[in-house]
Amino acid sequence: MKIIEKFFQESSPSKLGINGKNRICIDFDGVIHNYSEGYKDGTIYDKPMKGVEKALKTLSEKFELVCFSARINAGDEHGKKEMVKWLKKYNLFEYFKQITDTKIPALVYIDDNAIRHTDWDSTFDMLKNINIL
Repeated sequence: MKIIEKFFQESSPSKLGINGKNRICIDFDGVIHNYSEGYKDGTIYDKPMKGVEKALKTLSEKFELVCFSARINAGDEHGKKEMVKWLKKYNLFEYFKQITDTKIPALVYIDDNAIRHTDWDSTFDMLKNINIL
């Protein structure tokens, strides 16, 4: 918990958004969009994750939020257009300053497939704990 508190206390110009607030990047599938059946044919078919609107509202009061997703392939705007349409449908679009597939500087990334890296021994331990190694 102290590591997270340290991140929230630190402020680096590269992690600041256009409004001067620290930036948090939030993954779309599995964090915002429920994604219960995986990618399938690329259709965004599910409802939002439980509690996401309240979380986005709370976070957006203090941070600049960026939505990121691999759905947006370089040069292909279809995935991004579908995400914008879905976010607007569920009144979530207003919380984001940007939607991207680029890993931009941010205070933290919120992603359902992430492993927090502090050192390689700990990373390998986590990979073993979730049966990857």
